[in-house]
This record gives sequence, structure tokens and C-alpha cells, in this order.
Amino acid sequence: MADLTARLTEGTTMPATPPAPALDRPARPVARHTASAGAAAPGRWRIDAAASTLQISVGVGFVATVRGRFTDVVGEVRLAVPREASSIRVEVASASLSSGSSHWDDVLHAAGLVDTQTCPTIAFASRTLRPAGDGWELDGTLRTARGICLIRLALHCRGESAHRLRFEASGTVPSREATRLLSRPGVQRLLGRSMAVHLLVEAVPAE
Repeated sequence: MADLTARLTEGTTMPATPPAPALDRPARPVARHTASAGAAAPGRWRIDAAASTLQISVGVGFVATVRGRFTDVVGEVRLAVPREASSIRVEVASASLSSGSSHWDDVLHAAGLVDTQTCPTIAFASRTLRPAGDGWELDGTLRTARGICLIRLALHCRGESAHRLRFEASGTVPSREATRLLSRPGVQRLLGRSMAVHLLVEAVPAE
């Protein structure tokens, strides 16, 4: 770990995670009971892997906040009436984690922040969805081969139509839970107190 800490002080500053593409509608709550004209219809929606990501950020030692994104994201959204009865299931390939920098990718893999051999997939499954302010509060579980933990996400719709649904959900996981599920032994002592999680999803009607 001493060697890893030394490596963290080398190289360039960690690049910021590329911003999400601009969306054509401001944040607004999803309709809660009946779908309006042009809204996403109830039923199964398939997550568009090419347009969806899971982003994480966590402090490492005293030198940096590491940001990365998982780009291999699949799953489905089941829209219901009322919308509170809807559900979300997401599965992420842990090996698809990238920081956007080869230097920091080497650091992430050397640190064992994500143990891709033991935990090849990370799964999220929703449990409850309820209105909260101008959006929604989504409770669910994160699961890997090592176990399961609860997580609460703030969810906002970023646009919907008959052909595409866009939303994002953000929350935090205590580092002790994140490392228990994802990391090699010894990583926790290098991390900050929590890991931020940001899920960006676009979905299309399932065929």
C-alpha cells in the first residue's frame, strides 16, 4: 500500500468525469398516476447500454478524489400506474470501470478498488419508489458475489417520450460497505468515508 500511495502523488491531476450530454428538458417529477400525451407508456423498457453509465467518486488518501465510470450497463425499467409501483433493475460489468486517464486506470486497478475477478458484476434492484420534493426517492439494493447492501437514491426524470425515457439517480454508500462488496482486502483504509454513486439511464421500449 505504501507503493500505491506513492503512485497516487505521481502524474497529472485526476481529470474530471466528462459531463453528461445536455438534455432537452429540465428536471421534473415523473407523472405519478396517469401518463399524459407523449409520455412514456407503462410496461417494460430496456436500458440503452450505449447511453447509460454508472459513475462513482471517492477520496483516496489525502491527495485526490478518484472518479470513474462503468460503461457496460444493462437492465430494464418497468413503468407502472401509479408510477410508485414502477421498478428498476440494473447490472454493470465491473471490468468496464474507466477514469478516462490511463494513469488513473492503472492506479484504480493496482489499488484493487474493484476486484473484477471476484465481483464481475454489480447489480442494483429497486425496492420502493416514492415522491420526494420535485423528484423521487428510490430505495434498493446493491449486490455483488460478496454480498448485498441497502442504498437510497434521489431520482429525477430528465425527459420522457413515447420512444425514450431518461433519468438519473444519485446517492452515497459508506466506504466500509463499498469495499466489502467490491474491493480487495486493505483498500478501505485508503479511502474517504463514503463513495458517491451516480446512475445515468436512458431506456427504450422493450421489443
